[in-house]
Amino acid sequence: MIVDDIEETISEYGSAILRKVKGGNYQVLPVNRVYIPKDSRGKCVLGIPVVRDRIVQQMILNILDPYIAPHFSDHSYGFRKGRNAHDAIHQVEAYTNEGVCICREL
Repeated sequence: MIVDDIEETISEYGSAILRKVKGGNYQVLPVNRVYIPKDSRGKCVLGIPVVRDRIVQQMILNILDPYIAPHFSDHSYGFRKGRNAHDAIHQVEAYTNEGVCICREL
């Protein structure tokens, strides 16, 4: 299945998928493995979920996020709504410009 086909698929199978999720009977399909070359060190494996599973993941996140997001640290940037790696870099730059030491001695 490709992303362009999802609207038709949801119309046809959406309620059955939702029943399975609510009933605890939803079965996640194996991820598609893609191997990405990494310099001279070989390859890195990237797991890509099928479209149906990715949509179910996002639906669950949309429901849970308002309950769990307030418990994350303000310093957490990974996989957060409205935050990304660039935001984390900008924050580190701001700390550095303010003279804040963000390193620990080993």
